[in-house]
Amino acid sequence: EAPLMGAEFRQWVKDTREQLKPTPTSASAPASAPASVPSHLSSSADSATDTPPPSVESLDPQSLALEAFDWLQRAAAVGHMGGHYLSAYMYMKGFDAVQGKLSPRDAKIVEHLQEASRLGSSLAAYDLGVCYYRGDHVAAVDVQRALELFERAASGLHPDPRAMYCAAHIYYNGEGGVERSIERALQHLQRCVEHDFADGIFFLACMYGSGDGVEQDDKRTMELVEKAAALKHKDALYYLATSLLHGNHGQTVDVPAAVHYYELAAAAGNVDAIANLGSIYYHGIGVSKDLEKASHYYHMAAFRHNTRACQALADMYSRGEGVPQSEGHAQHYRNMAEELSKLQS
Repeated sequence: EAPLMGAEFRQWVKDTREQLKPTPTSASAPASAPASVPSHLSSSADSATDTPPPSVESLDPQSLALEAFDWLQRAAAVGHMGGHYLSAYMYMKGFDAVQGKLSPRDAKIVEHLQEASRLGSSLAAYDLGVCYYRGDHVAAVDVQRALELFERAASGLHPDPRAMYCAAHIYYNGEGGVERSIERALQHLQRCVEHDFADGIFFLACMYGSGDGVEQDDKRTMELVEKAAALKHKDALYYLATSLLHGNHGQTVDVPAAVHYYELAAAAGNVDAIANLGSIYYHGIGVSKDLEKASHYYHMAAFRHNTRACQALADMYSRGEGVPQSEGHAQHYRNMAEELSKLQS
């Protein structure tokens, strides 16, 4: 597969040119592709010319992409799975070698993904499943077709754990005319655990935590939460922190550990964790009360549209706690909180 990015991409084009460079043949011998040319691309060798192509280093990004696209189209034409998959990828990005300009082609995307999937690409089967699930590049949403593709991607030679998770999600919710099946959802989620796929692991943890479709099991819940947290899943880190803060699911209350995991969850992008850190420092829960730190975390969460943080900042500005007293700022955050509440209702 071509690494479609930066210096590696440029090097891939250079290496492909070198591989496919024709070699002189004797007058008595039939012309054939050089031994270094991969068999699946041997038919794409061009005849020698006196004028060498411009150096790869001198090509602008679009010219570079168009040349790569040409090689990929030739690979796809002789049935190369990666050629089909990466051609679909470049069509998704809007490259069109024929027109020489940006031009998305939905039919080409689906055609290449279908062929790559038929040739055994789990990546292509997953991507095509996403197209049908979302209604991207196809005529209409078709969840049942998406499920077929997800299950194919999940059971191929190189199974894709993203497909396992998506199939589990569809079975769990009974979406798009698919009969709800907790049993099938659990099968796919258990495979997510085996493949260390954090989203699926955390989904399964939440099922055991709430007893939704399975027998409630605190021990199993926390085993799975800790496994997903170790994989830096932001919601698992938040769940673990909250369990340690409140002693949920049989955990011993440990505020320093809770703060640690909230900080990890916040760094990973969990906005509720950021707001909770604001509350912890504002109230001095297991830590020294620190209004400046509280303000810092509340501002971070408010910037990410957290209603609770906006309400807290409105109060802090109104009272001048950890921030300069300002009714203007207080009213600004009250308005933000009201607007966010309306959007969430």
